[in-house]
Amino acid sequence: MTARHQGRVVLITGGGNGIGAATAAAIVREGGSVVLGDIVLDAADARAAELGAAALAVHLDVADAASWDSYVAEAVKRYGRIDGLVNNAGIATGHGLLDTDGAEMTRILAVNTVGPFLGIKAALPHLRESGSGSIVNISSCAGLAGLRSNVAYSTSKYAIRGLTKTLVHELGVMGVRINSVFPGYVDTPLSRPDWDNQAAAGQQPANVALGRTGHPRELAEVVAFLLSDEASYCTGSEFVADGGLMSVVPPRELG
Repeated sequence: MTARHQGRVVLITGGGNGIGAATAAAIVREGGSVVLGDIVLDAADARAAELGAAALAVHLDVADAASWDSYVAEAVKRYGRIDGLVNNAGIATGHGLLDTDGAEMTRILAVNTVGPFLGIKAALPHLRESGSGSIVNISSCAGLAGLRSNVAYSTSKYAIRGLTKTLVHELGVMGVRINSVFPGYVDTPLSRPDWDNQAAAGQQPANVALGRTGHPRELAEVVAFLLSDEASYCTGSEFVADGGLMSVVPPRELG
């Protein structure tokens, strides 16, 4: 066990499961404390109970500014500081242009894009006081290439790239770093809502260079690095963890 997060406090949205829960476990294992924000409080409570006194679960609706204010206030009340923010919460649908209405597009953008924007604003005063604040925005490979028949989700994840890049200099002068992470096929409740065989996560066949899906903890290690002082000169960067998905043009289908 390392102590690179000793004394640090990290906010993690969507912390009840998937990449958020795995990141929380990594931070606590390395000496830090985490505040798990989730709209499904039962899931966050369960993860916090597993992690012990170093974890706090708080109800959070990332699309609501007042909810963010309460979440941040609870974190500061419990731990007295905030050093990191992981914007991980997200929702997805699977509809193309003609089957996506304005309400669906607005809902996806509210959670996946406006949510991180609101979170950065709410946490920034405390991240600035930290002296080594770090923000990690979880995008998706759907933010690197258009995802067929999923116009709202892909648009929202492209927007995370823009949000991250736009804030680099504004936050940099405050001593706060911001980076984005792009998962590929990772076995999480979001990507596989009808699949409950978590023991087989990261071991499913996938058409990528490594030949398999990713495990949430493999993404968590990337996020934990970016939150730490080991990444002190990394800001505005895009970290792809996709097993090679985006690196090769797929073979042309014949016939």
